[in-house]
Amino acid sequence: MGWVLSAGEPDDVAQRARRAVDNGFVQLKVKVGRHTYDRDVASVAAVRAEVGDDVRVVLDANGSWHYETALKMLRRLDPYGLDFVEQPVPHNDLEGMARLRNKVGTPIYADEAVQEPQDLLRVVKAGAADGVILKLQKMGGLTKARKFLAVAEMLDIPILSSSLVGSTFESAPSAHLMVSNRWASNFITESTGPLVVHGTMNTSEIARDTDLSTEIPLFESGVTAPLDKPGFGLELNEAVFERCRGSEPARVARLPV
Repeated sequence: MGWVLSAGEPDDVAQRARRAVDNGFVQLKVKVGRHTYDRDVASVAAVRAEVGDDVRVVLDANGSWHYETALKMLRRLDPYGLDFVEQPVPHNDLEGMARLRNKVGTPIYADEAVQEPQDLLRVVKAGAADGVILKLQKMGGLTKARKFLAVAEMLDIPILSSSLVGSTFESAPSAHLMVSNRWASNFITESTGPLVVHGTMNTSEIARDTDLSTEIPLFESGVTAPLDKPGFGLELNEAVFERCRGSEPARVARLPV
């Protein structure tokens, strides 16, 4: 599995990277674009020095660079052997992504540029990406995600299954999709929402009375697996739900007829 490292001071990011690797994670994603360019490069350098060359290191700029900045930054970062950079330029700049892809050694993955299965075809035809990010929530559920994966397999393009920061009700469907789909199962997932919510890296460290579900999908030693129960194996933890619901009454909007 992959672990996402939030931005920060290079030494702090490197130490979080070490903890993730020690817990079995095989891919690390470094978030960039929030600080100075020099600090972003320093963070990548510190992570690579800390974990060595055998761990996959990827970058996510969230579309925060324009073309010239992305070109300069990736030329500086190419020597660190990144597996890919995610959405280096804005989502609507397919031309910029394609130009960039032809001028740097680091592979380019599309995230925000791909919202629908047909977007994937446009990105590939433009020569704008080496791979794409699959977010179950962004796709709108399992049915559309399966269509997306069918198109990705047809085009022979890799995917990374990612997620938002959410509960087990977000991560469980993603785990089922990854193990049940032949194309998806070839690649890494970083759908670790419950771990981030609970501030840990293993399911065994999550108290059962603190999650929205009475059962939590397996996250242990850098691997994940769906629950071996009917459906997604989830059952709402009513006590936790009541604590999270808040005290404000529901708001009703009356629309004109």
